[in-house]
Amino acid sequence: MERLRNWSRLLYMELIDEFKGGNRDLEIFFTTKNKAKYKLVFKHVWDLRWSIENGYIDRFFEFRKNLPENIIENSIYIVENSEYIEYFKKQISGTLPVNKLVDYLLYDEIDTVMEILANEDPILVKLI
Repeated sequence: MERLRNWSRLLYMELIDEFKGGNRDLEIFFTTKNKAKYKLVFKHVWDLRWSIENGYIDRFFEFRKNLPENIIENSIYIVENSEYIEYFKKQISGTLPVNKLVDYLLYDEIDTVMEILANEDPILVKLI
């Protein structure tokens, strides 16, 4: 069964302002409630799903309503026992290394949800 756990840093994203990338890099620019600006940098992304509005509502809110008591409300989680990772492993037929793959779930307060499969922890950079 999939479950969430907090990422190593606690952040609350008010708005994912922009994301961009190429090949296996991804940068996510966001603003917090206190108007601080950050960039989250993923260097080894294998797959990405993102949605605005209601495109991801069922999966995301199933997680949210079943949060364990030890989870602190924040905007970046890791999905343990990820069905998304298992699906991805089948799709690539052994062509990519997946032994260190982690499923990151991010969301902002407005309406954006992102799920990212990466082999390394992202790097958090404070911009303002």
